Amino acid sequence: MNRICWMIVFYLVMGTSILNAQTLIPEQNGKGKWGYVDLDGKKVIDYKFKEAYPFIDGKAKVKKGEKWGYIDTKGKEAIKIKYSEMYEWNGDYCKIAEGGSVKDGILTGAKWGYINRRGDIIMKAEYDEIGLFKDGLAYVMKGGKYGYIDDSFHVFIPCKYTAVGTFNERGYCWVNEGGKFDKKKNKDVVKGGKFGVYKRNGDLVVPVKYKAIGVFDELAPDANPLMASIYNDPEYIKQLRKIRKDGYALMRYTPNIFKFSFDVSSEFDFSKTKEYVESHTKELNESYLEKMSEADRKLAEECGSFELLTYSFLSPKKFSKLSMTENTYIVVSNKFGFSSLNGEMHKYNYHKSNEKFFHKIGIFDGNGTMLLPPDKYDLAYSPNNGFITVAREKKKRVQSNYYTIESGKLLFKDWIDVEVVTPFEKGNAVIATHKEQYLIDKEGRKISKDYSLILPMRESVYVVKNGDKCGIIDSLGHEIISPSYNLISPVSEGLMCAQKNKGGLYGFLDKKGEFVIPAMYESAQSFKYGWASVRTKSGWGEIEPDNKMAVECKWNNTAAKEEWKPKLMWVQKENKGLWYCLSTETNQLAFNAGYTGFRNFNRDFEGVAVVWDKNNKVGCISSDGKVLVPCIMPNGNLAMKAYSQMLNQKMGVWTEIDTYKFMIRNNQERNKCELTGTIENDMWDY
Repeated sequence: MNRICWMIVFYLVMGTSILNAQTLIPEQNGKGKWGYVDLDGKKVIDYKFKEAYPFIDGKAKVKKGEKWGYIDTKGKEAIKIKYSEMYEWNGDYCKIAEGGSVKDGILTGAKWGYINRRGDIIMKAEYDEIGLFKDGLAYVMKGGKYGYIDDSFHVFIPCKYTAVGTFNERGYCWVNEGGKFDKKKNKDVVKGGKFGVYKRNGDLVVPVKYKAIGVFDELAPDANPLMASIYNDPEYIKQLRKIRKDGYALMRYTPNIFKFSFDVSSEFDFSKTKEYVESHTKELNESYLEKMSEADRKLAEECGSFELLTYSFLSPKKFSKLSMTENTYIVVSNKFGFSSLNGEMHKYNYHKSNEKFFHKIGIFDGNGTMLLPPDKYDLAYSPNNGFITVAREKKKRVQSNYYTIESGKLLFKDWIDVEVVTPFEKGNAVIATHKEQYLIDKEGRKISKDYSLILPMRESVYVVKNGDKCGIIDSLGHEIISPSYNLISPVSEGLMCAQKNKGGLYGFLDKKGEFVIPAMYESAQSFKYGWASVRTKSGWGEIEPDNKMAVECKWNNTAAKEEWKPKLMWVQKENKGLWYCLSTETNQLAFNAGYTGFRNFNRDFEGVAVVWDKNNKVGCISSDGKVLVPCIMPNGNLAMKAYSQMLNQKMGVWTEIDTYKFMIRNNQERNKCELTGTIENDMWDY
């Protein structure tokens, strides 16, 4: 590069103010060597460098032979030219490499460390790898073993582990010792060895001696009492097994899958399997819900599950996280096995003798205190109110008990056969057997009457049933309303949707059991995001907690709300008709276009909705109805990807041509075409 070209680059990068302060400019001679000249073109530093960079703060980075360093304005070494590689400065520090060799432009076999701006060694170059600092932490590797350093370059996890994870949002990181990387499948997959957990301060909170490690990360689906009878129905179990079997069969033929296995470390694409299982399971559940009474269907939709968090084990990939968004409890086991796609604990798996289900888990808290000893209980759930709900299988029946953390003893001498496994909440728990359900206190004493059903507590109140009648009890087991209503939904935003008699009108009760919104609606749903959906003879609308009308009752249907008192919501004018966007501020349609389906505004991108047209093609619109991406996409996910790309291109809208080009470029069949193959006409984008 000649002197004029270097000056242009220098101006663009460093600015004129730096140029005025620094008068030396890199220049290459006819032999390819670099030196430095002043603004008049006079040589100041000899042409002796393989590479040379502009001066910054009186120093310039140069390469001599295969080594890097820094010189001052007199050409003397400011930082010795002895490093195989030097990264850019990160504040006052620079990552450097010593030794190694370069082949095809890639440095291998070097040792890494850090220096400061004076060239002093801050961290000795003794590591085979040093990761990028993130939140003040970086992994290091020496002799094939991993550890961690902080941004003061102190080693707080020694380099003695086969693999380490990344620190999660709560400051915890897993490590593996003695495992091996599965080089045939994926070099980042660890098999075998023992797992443990470190805290960000360097404390080892879980000893490195367990075959599996995980977290409590989702609600147990079978803790929904209204669905439990379905989950345990033999015919349901039979149909579900077939769905799962057919779903796994799809996985066998997914591209890049070479071996069918339930091994958690397998690198298979589960997407088709997951999609198949989820969609068909939903259909199966809906078919069973249709057999329920209208009141029970409403309860099943609104009652939810008991707050019973179940666990999944870590998929042992290098640098993955222990996700702890809900709590800091850590699950360990030495009898590791997976039972389903993502390790979910479903009660129907108890009856599958061909699966490894029981793990004999133990539990630690975030400070390293063992709350539940490992290798003792078949199944345990997240600690709650000083107890850990534990379960086991006995003669093909599910039995439950409560492990008392403080005493280390079980609450009941004899395990209880249960229909639903439940946790302790606010000092009591529901015992849900196959015959009756009742409340107990922390001493295990029965504190309520027997009921045929007790729904999960909401705002310190339980909805109960005897036969087909609903009532309310408080957290001490006292009856507020004896079972006498056709329907009482669980508390939501302080109120309960209620219907006194079958076929009667709906109103809303407070937690004292008194009507605060009279029974005046032909149908109603619980309050959510500040409003409740109600139906009069004129149609559906929305009401406030004081029974004032928020959306006029004149629509055939209103869509579920996804934000607090939304300014825009979707409504239907007629049965099974198109969906239109309503402005709740004016009670008028925001725009005239109708769609067969939608993803609501503010769900993925603020002010943008994904919509389906009459041909079931998908696009994106703005909140004023403007078409941003035409409705020609095959699915919503691709439409959102298209909108995201449109934003990256800084375009306000896409034409149909833009959208077609995007679809073609994202066509997986097209992307599989070989260089020597024939691409069909409809796969070209020009």
